[in-house]
Amino acid sequence: NQLTGEIPRELGNLSNLRELGLGRNRLTGEIPSELGNLTKLEYLSLDNNQLCGEIPVELKNLSSLPLSDDLWGAKLKLDNNHLIPPNVGTSDAELRAWLDSHSPGWDTTQTPCPQECKLQFSSATYSIKEDGGQATITVTRIGSGDGAVSVEYATSDDTATAPDDYTQTTGTLNWADGSLADKTFTIDIIDENEQGNDETLIVSLNNATGGAELGSPNTAVLTINNPKNCATVTNIPYEECEVLVAFYNSTGGANWQRNDGWNVTNMPCSWDGVECSEGHVSKLSLYNNQLIGEIPSELGNLSSLMGLSLSNNQLCGEIPENISNINYINLNNNHLTTSDSSLIAWLDSRNPGWDTTQTSCSGFFTTPIVKVAENAGTVTLIVQRNGDTNGTLDYATTEGSARQGHDYIGATGTLNWADGDVTDKSFTITINDDSNSEMNETFTITLTSPVTGENLDNATIVIEDNEPADCAAVTEIPSTECEALVALYNSTDGANWRDNGGWNVTNTPCNWYGVSCSGGHVSRLSLSLNRLRGSIPTELGNLTNLTYLNLSSNFPTGPTPTKFASSVFYVFFGFYHNSLTGEIPRELGNLTRLTVLDLHYNQLTGTIPTELGNLSNLTWLSLNNNQLTGTIPTELGNLSNLTWLSLDSNQLSGTIPTELGNLTNLTWLSLYYNQLTGTIPTELGNLTRLTVLGLRYNQLTGEIPTELGNLTHLTWLGLHYNQLTGEIPTELGNLSNLTWLYLNNNQLTGEIPTELGNLTHLEELYLHYNQLTGEIPRELGNLTKL
Repeated sequence: NQLTGEIPRELGNLSNLRELGLGRNRLTGEIPSELGNLTKLEYLSLDNNQLCGEIPVELKNLSSLPLSDDLWGAKLKLDNNHLIPPNVGTSDAELRAWLDSHSPGWDTTQTPCPQECKLQFSSATYSIKEDGGQATITVTRIGSGDGAVSVEYATSDDTATAPDDYTQTTGTLNWADGSLADKTFTIDIIDENEQGNDETLIVSLNNATGGAELGSPNTAVLTINNPKNCATVTNIPYEECEVLVAFYNSTGGANWQRNDGWNVTNMPCSWDGVECSEGHVSKLSLYNNQLIGEIPSELGNLSSLMGLSLSNNQLCGEIPENISNINYINLNNNHLTTSDSSLIAWLDSRNPGWDTTQTSCSGFFTTPIVKVAENAGTVTLIVQRNGDTNGTLDYATTEGSARQGHDYIGATGTLNWADGDVTDKSFTITINDDSNSEMNETFTITLTSPVTGENLDNATIVIEDNEPADCAAVTEIPSTECEALVALYNSTDGANWRDNGGWNVTNTPCNWYGVSCSGGHVSRLSLSLNRLRGSIPTELGNLTNLTYLNLSSNFPTGPTPTKFASSVFYVFFGFYHNSLTGEIPRELGNLTRLTVLDLHYNQLTGTIPTELGNLSNLTWLSLNNNQLTGTIPTELGNLSNLTWLSLDSNQLSGTIPTELGNLTNLTWLSLYYNQLTGTIPTELGNLTRLTVLGLRYNQLTGEIPTELGNLTHLTWLGLHYNQLTGEIPTELGNLSNLTWLYLNNNQLTGEIPTELGNLTHLEELYLHYNQLTGEIPRELGNLTKL
């Protein structure tokens, strides 16, 4: 499993225990001497953890533990830890003999508890807005605190140049003997007050002294984000972009837990939590995201907003009255209120019980999740006071995976505000560094009212381990694969991933978050929605036994490395919702075992490689929402197992290949928002399993094929915004499962077929902006679900 922390001494009370298996976890600390009380124990497995220190002599009391033999092997497993062999720290000769007889060779797999001193950046990437003034860079001291050490730092140009974009900065950071606290330095950023692209500069560490070494990363990239003007946004109206920016500013967007893209890129529909449809903002999902402040009234100007999820934040004040156009809303667990009776009734119908989950807006943590390095010494919590400006709040710590007294010093206290005082208050908690390589650990701090005892807010402290992994000591996969994972961690700002459990900390990479192994190799890597930022390293191509790769919904940039195609074992390849650029590698056509290829919502350019037609096992191909050009390859018609084909929202041209009619297993075909011309192939009528056919927003001409009436499983048919002519086929009345039918904005003529009255499941029927004549059929009165 992935259990962390120390082995509880209380296990020694289980006097009837016969088997204890804790191997292959992430346990730290020493082996409790109390395990020697388990005299009925017949099997003890503590191998492949991160246990340190001397082996207790009390283990000799385990008289029921069998000796190791060739038939059954060892019943005592201590391999692959940091335990001290008897000839180093244990004088008991009987214990040495007992260990050798019960677990032969155990001492050959132990490594020392790491105590080296390394100086390194806290992250491989930093960022600051161009108008941010100064960028703060943090350098950490990892491992031993013995002796005074120092390191030099310097900046150098990349796409940002000094002195136009920033001030050249050099200096030296010094640590006193025993000090493990982080050190920082600042870089002045020059605001040019001009629109432009993001720019980067390099920060490096050199010349470590006092016996210290340079750790990794010792170079970092600082990105200067040029705040984008809504006037340059094209995928939604200017006014809607302004609403999003107002929302960001009003709710402390800079400190949100998830704010990727916000107020930085010119693509609001790709900002974290924003979804768009038909060129408008349709959904805003920012639940559990550290929002603080008031909901701005401008939010009601998002006239196409259908979904709003803001639960589990710290929003205060009045709920805007002009948001009642929203279909789905969740405001639970905030500090919101309203006195408007019509708004209350509307909220009760859309978000039942919303008011029972609101608490008074009297005080809360400005940052509900605080990360602190294990060697930082202390962590400071800031509390903001709202509502009444005089009063008190109590605070207290509660254990989580971090243990009071061992990992941190427990704290309780009271914060006081005088009448009229609205300033923030703060307090500090001491963090202990045990110098062991281990998983990140957490504990909680609670704010309560001393009058009512009401729990007003909680903050979670994440203690981040600062002991890096050593790929040379890794035994469960080749060192090259471990180094590939570390390269990905360093290249994509792993220290700030949403979940980086085990990464670059433990020497068991198969237990790192998102990593799975099989046969001594990395076989799966799943890190979607995990806040990866930066470029994908070419070293990832060294994972040659990878069958499943999912890095979707992150913010990596740059091209897709062609070296990924060196693994012929891929069955899933997902990079959607990122910022990848360049062309789709033709080498992907070599991945003949691939069943899923998903690259949608990137910035890929060029043509669709014809080589993708070689992927005969493919069931899912999604390339939509890129900037692809050229024609749709006829070779895609070879993908006979395909069930999903999504090429929409690109710049594809030419005709729809008739060969797509060979894909008889398709259930989804979307080609809309392109520049396709010519007629709709009659061969699409062969796709009898289709549920969705989307061809809207192209330049298609000719008549609607009567063969589309064969697609009896269709629920969505969108042919609108083309140049289609002729009459509406009566055969469309056969589509008995159709829920949405869009034929508007074409040049259709003739009468509305009475057969459309058979489509009793229809909820939307759009026929406007055509040249239809005659009477409106009475049969449309059968469409009671419209």
